[in-house]
Amino acid sequence: LEGKQKESDLSKGASSKSERQARLEREQEDMLSKINKIRKTDFDNTKRIERPEDILERRRQQREKRNVWYKRTWRAITFQK
Repeated sequence: LEGKQKESDLSKGASSKSERQARLEREQEDMLSKINKIRKTDFDNTKRIERPEDILERRRQQREKRNVWYKRTWRAITFQK
């Protein structure tokens, strides 16, 4: 009789309280493990926030490097010295 009851519950989609509790605990553990994984890989409080003047200086240097390369390439293409 007990087996028949379980079969009918499964076919109806009903589950016992302990099964639901176990499923909820599994889902919670999965969620916590995902959150902990994200925190380990993504969170770093040792990074220094760049000041705006540092950012501008870095961009200026990158622009100068890029322009030097472009100018050198253009001179090579047009055979200038």
